[in-house]
Amino acid sequence: MRIESITLHNFRQFRGDVTINFEKVLGKDLHIILAKNGVGKTNILNAITWCLYYKESHLADPSISICPLNANIINEAHSINKKIDTVSVKLVLELDDNRQAHFTREDVYNISTHSPIRENSSFKIMAQNEDGAWMSYDGENAKEAMHEFIPDAISDFIFFDGEQLDKFFDEAHDQKVKNGIIQFTQSLYLTEAKKAIDTYVRDNLASKFANSGDNEISKIQNEIKVLETTLGQVNDEINTCFGQIEKAQAEIMKCDEIIGGKEESQKWLEKEKNAEAAIKQADDLIAQKCEEICKVTRKDYEDIAIAPSIKSYYNFLQQLTKDKRIPPSVDKSVLEGILSDYHCPICNNNSPDINYVKEILAKIDIRSTTSALLNQGLGALSDYSNRVVEYLPHIDKLFSELKILRDNRKQSEEEYTIAHNKLKGYANVDEIGKAIGEKEGLVNAVNKLHEDIGARKQNKEQIEQRVKGLEDQKTELIKKQKHLALIQKHIQFWQECSTLAAEISKELVQECKEELEFETFNIFQSLISKDKGLFTKVIIDDNYKCKLLNQYGGNVRGNLSAAERSLLAMAFTIALQKVSQHDSLLFIDTPLGRVDDDNRSLYVDRMIQISKQKQVILTFTTTEYDSDVRTILDGNIGTLVHLNISNEGETSIKA
Repeated sequence: MRIESITLHNFRQFRGDVTINFEKVLGKDLHIILAKNGVGKTNILNAITWCLYYKESHLADPSISICPLNANIINEAHSINKKIDTVSVKLVLELDDNRQAHFTREDVYNISTHSPIRENSSFKIMAQNEDGAWMSYDGENAKEAMHEFIPDAISDFIFFDGEQLDKFFDEAHDQKVKNGIIQFTQSLYLTEAKKAIDTYVRDNLASKFANSGDNEISKIQNEIKVLETTLGQVNDEINTCFGQIEKAQAEIMKCDEIIGGKEESQKWLEKEKNAEAAIKQADDLIAQKCEEICKVTRKDYEDIAIAPSIKSYYNFLQQLTKDKRIPPSVDKSVLEGILSDYHCPICNNNSPDINYVKEILAKIDIRSTTSALLNQGLGALSDYSNRVVEYLPHIDKLFSELKILRDNRKQSEEEYTIAHNKLKGYANVDEIGKAIGEKEGLVNAVNKLHEDIGARKQNKEQIEQRVKGLEDQKTELIKKQKHLALIQKHIQFWQECSTLAAEISKELVQECKEELEFETFNIFQSLISKDKGLFTKVIIDDNYKCKLLNQYGGNVRGNLSAAERSLLAMAFTIALQKVSQHDSLLFIDTPLGRVDDDNRSLYVDRMIQISKQKQVILTFTTTEYDSDVRTILDGNIGTLVHLNISNEGETSIKA
């Protein structure tokens, strides 16, 4: 499938009829739409999705519904007394076997009022059948036919925002991958068939047991019915949780866009936050250390105050002792004992010099008392000095630790100032900070939802086990009643059909996944320039997460560059289209939005290679479409469309 042309009538910037043809030139099916930002590149993509699905998938804010009718027409309506005007988009597609299909959507607006009012809306399809005859569809028939031509579920694998393409496999896209696989395998029909069978068995066949007249069987059947109702509620609750998770993950993606779009500001915001926390921690530690110093100083304040004087006096006495200016401290009674006993207990001499002893006794009669007192004081001073000597290193250590804490705080203050000054250059710092907080809350909510799902799944298993036990009891009772045996056989038949539908659906999905893994890996290998031996396979797990494995079995998808992640998304998309045999085009808006300069050449070259397999439409800004890109694309473009915008804000095609 490819787009042959698109005609926009009064759609946003495009006033009147503006037609773009995408013609193959010498077999080349790569088409470039070139314009400055704000001219209308993205709105061409929005026009396509609006025409096909009645939604603009790539508005800046999809939650805000804005009338697509040209704004100038609305503004001029009152001055020229115009009351009605229309906005429309017509797509001409080439289907398989060179068949054509025309899709036209038109809205009629009353523009005489203050705000435009949509008065009528129509959607028509004209398509060739396999015999070439034209078939017409409108209204509900067009909606049903649309599902056959281009199902809404596959639009996510056709039309891309290039700036988001590297995030194709993020959490919020897992459900889209699942939906795409289910859509392409048609397993949804089997799932619906299983539900219909289960409902028929429960409401029509099984209910007959409740009216069988057997009280025991009726009791069991009623309990089964209650349990099955509860089981349905639990399943609904699980699905609701998954839906909430999907919404939360979409919000997380929005937060990541805000955060990730300003990586530099986020870095400085985190540094400011960390520095602020470090300052607070330093203040707490400094306060604790000051309190510790105060306790010590309050306890020994007096000793510390007189320490210099005491030390000076102690040193003075020490010097007097050294100079022998302090008389020896000799007990008078000892000398008197020597005179009476003729024995010196000090030197153990039995022949002491009695005259010398008498001479000493006469000299120290008064001085010995003084000497004893001085020596006693000297001992006390010595004890005090030792205590002060031990105290001073401790207090010095405390002050040293306080200095280190203050130095650390000063460093954190400097880091905070640098980060804060850097952040002054970013206008959306508050927005980023808010996004970081919101993301944290959303992640916690997702984790809680996963816990709730786990609890509900456990409850589900218990209910299912109880139902199985009751069914076994019922089967044994029915065997005893021949008139119920036939009903039981019918139930068993339909239950087998239900199980078979589930198994076939599972097998189809599994086969699709395996083939998709194989094709995605091979296509990706052909698109990248890295050593092919770095990667071994692509797998899609039970949660529909796409993983790229290295030679050691580790998932390295997150290690890819933005360009490589985009190429992986392209490989997956092409593989999905190939496996489903629903071969379609690729429309990528701003493909180089997230691709760094070093990988631009590789990316553009790979787009050329892809265009040899299918139609590729790329929109570029004039900045992106530089000389290097033009050189690579030269000779490989089918059509090059230049968009211009007038002073009135209306877009046209440059001749």
